[in-house]
Amino acid sequence: MREKEKSTQIIFVRHGKTDFPLDRIYCDDREDPPLSVEGLQQAERAARLL
Repeated sequence: MREKEKSTQIIFVRHGKTDFPLDRIYCDDREDPPLSVEGLQQAERAARLL
């Protein structure tokens, strides 16, 4: 009987919404904007789903 092959599942999760202005295209390396209330809710939901 053949051994069952093991597979690895990789899940990528991006950060939640921040209070960073939407008109800025990128965030400087020195900046680490906090998550907004909505972003915190998104992160909590992602954690529950994982």
